[in-house]
Amino acid sequence: MEKEEDAKALLDALYEEGIIPTYSFPKNVVNTHIPDPSGKILYEVDRGLDVAIGEYAPGRAIVVDKKTYQIGGFYYPGSDRQFGQSLTPARAYTEDPNYVKEIISCDDCGWFDLWEEDMKCCPFCGNSDLKISREMLRPWGFAPRNAESIPDAQLSEEYTAVQQPLYSTLPEAEKMKLAPGCKNIRIASRTNQRIIMLNKGSNNKGFMVCKDCGAAMPGDDISVLKDINRPYISKYARGRCRHSNSFNVNLGYDFITDMLVLEFKLDGKIIDTSRKENPWLSRASQSLAEALRLAASKRLDVEFSELITGYRHRTGPEASYVDIYLYDSLSSGAGYAVSVADAIEELLVDVKALLSSCDCGSACSKCLKHYRNQYVHGMLDRFAALQLLKWGIDGTTASPIKEETQISMITPLTHILKQSGCEIIADSEITAVGRGHTKKIVIYPAMWVEPYAADTIFVSDAYIKYAKPYAVQKILDSF
Repeated sequence: MEKEEDAKALLDALYEEGIIPTYSFPKNVVNTHIPDPSGKILYEVDRGLDVAIGEYAPGRAIVVDKKTYQIGGFYYPGSDRQFGQSLTPARAYTEDPNYVKEIISCDDCGWFDLWEEDMKCCPFCGNSDLKISREMLRPWGFAPRNAESIPDAQLSEEYTAVQQPLYSTLPEAEKMKLAPGCKNIRIASRTNQRIIMLNKGSNNKGFMVCKDCGAAMPGDDISVLKDINRPYISKYARGRCRHSNSFNVNLGYDFITDMLVLEFKLDGKIIDTSRKENPWLSRASQSLAEALRLAASKRLDVEFSELITGYRHRTGPEASYVDIYLYDSLSSGAGYAVSVADAIEELLVDVKALLSSCDCGSACSKCLKHYRNQYVHGMLDRFAALQLLKWGIDGTTASPIKEETQISMITPLTHILKQSGCEIIADSEITAVGRGHTKKIVIYPAMWVEPYAADTIFVSDAYIKYAKPYAVQKILDSF
């Protein structure tokens, strides 16, 4: 067992260094091992790690041969049969730096990467207060809770999702070129880039994992393992594991691939680049990234699952940026993502057509939504994506919202505002009367930096659409 694992680790290292070509074989694959009552493995269900760390994470449920199993730990068949390891088969993995890696992060901008000794400050925002955050555990195999099926009536599934793929390195300025026909988009094809995929658990609490037996459940307190037995059956391990040697981790893995990067330079004087207060930037970035993947897969005539997309926000000394990147789903890649670089002008036309041609109110299965991006369906907004794309191509921002549209947007809020002592009068414009004062209300595109005018309340359309309580409160607080 140890020799096999050492050989696998050596091959992985040689692959990542580029010494051995991968030929795009799917090496980032992991199995869920389903045993019978005696411990013999009946089924092995495999998935790519990018999907498995979400769909097979501890707490999730799967159905195999009409039986329901809740994932409750990590296990590799035969690991418990090694001499002296019947009680501690997980220890060979949880003490291996190939499977447990330290992550360094920046609280200011959200950047994170694998920890290295020479890291002094955040490459995105320059913050020098970097912190060693929760370790990342690469699963070696999933197994059912208590190594058995459970009745559906007893199932309490806990859903967790994979975070946005992280591309942590900075673009090299000399290799970034202005995209043809674009004012604010630069493009580069980059080789040997490290991607990190993470599942941070429910409410960013990670997962508690027993370093000895491999039992695991979502949470950051040892109590979540109280009623969890070993995730395997062994005649040598008759008693329950006390899980006294447990730690709190995120699930994840890192790999090297080639990618296409589109850098959108934003003018902070006219575009609201804040991430915490304004949902527009994240919605626009996520939606445009999804549109890029769908348009690229169609142009390449491949399944969209062959391509993975992501985005990141960063702030430099002179401007803010949105990086949207595309890479192949197979480690080291089949060359799909970088092959569209030469046709980027045509690809952006395709993306614009995809976002413009639908008749839905935000996003639907005919334009942006599909089963692989279910966890971000609530963020998808083709209109926000179009605004970001037009800025990148033409340098134009969103147009002012028509008066009649503003009136229709404010109408659903009039009743609750009236109950709070604010009367809304909508004629050719919107007027609010409250506490003896009269002010004009203007709904503006969330893409803009918030305007200012005397006796005027400015409310972004994003809050009217997606955060109505905040919009109401802002109006009331303005009197």
